[in-house]
Amino acid sequence: MTTANKKLIPTVCHSACGSVCGLLAHVENGVLTKIEAQDMPDPRHRHICARGLSTIQMVYHPDRLLSSSYGARVIASHSGSALNRSSSAALASYMP
Repeated sequence: MTTANKKLIPTVCHSACGSVCGLLAHVENGVLTKIEAQDMPDPRHRHICARGLSTIQMVYHPDRLLSSSYGARVIASHSGSALNRSSSAALASYMP
């Protein structure tokens, strides 16, 4: 089904589960509207994992990453004294 504003795009799920489910992405006017399982020859492969089903939510979630965070400058600091105090307190609770 391909019309001027509706397309079916075969793809695969790229979630971290490793199943690599075959997907059909329904796109209308450039917007992903539906995800369904591809019709595969082997019935054991005609499924979508929960992460695959939530693809639309991941694509259009308002808090998703919009740009790469690679190379972003991160400044991390810790207070060594806080660590020493907490470890001393933990040791004291286990010492007779």
